Amino acid sequence: MTKTLIRRLPPASTRAPYKIRGPRTWALIQDAYLRGVSAPALAARYDVTEHAIRRRMGREGWTRKHAVALEDAAMAEAAAEAAATQQDPMAPEAAARWALTEATRLMRGGQTAAAVDLIRTAETLLDAARRLADGGDVVDDEQILSDLRARIVRLGETSER
Repeated sequence: MTKTLIRRLPPASTRAPYKIRGPRTWALIQDAYLRGVSAPALAARYDVTEHAIRRRMGREGWTRKHAVALEDAAMAEAAAEAAATQQDPMAPEAAARWALTEATRLMRGGQTAAAVDLIRTAETLLDAARRLADGGDVVDDEQILSDLRARIVRLGETSER
């Protein structure tokens, strides 16, 4: 009698299924990683393996140092653009533009409440700019000023968290 050795594979239910994630998911993972979220946390959130994330990081060159350099370059470009247009940085339009840019950054970081406050502040600033352009006096409008003060206080509280 001859004995044949049969290698048995584990049942298919115990093996992890192979999953393919699209480019949008990987872009979200990359953005979150570059903002400082750890690879294990991202693996749990997006249902991918930590190994897959680290493999992509190496292959595509995701480095937080590079992301900071890109952000610094973007800020320098925005400052140069403002200087080129010679816009007063304290002008309501410039402050509103900054608030909207900062709100976008906060939303990417998952801080939606602070982003919404900044957007509302930008709307108030633009409303004040329109009133000034129409020849009105914004300083006499106590409701706008008190609303703006309250929003600035809320923004200060959210940034301290």
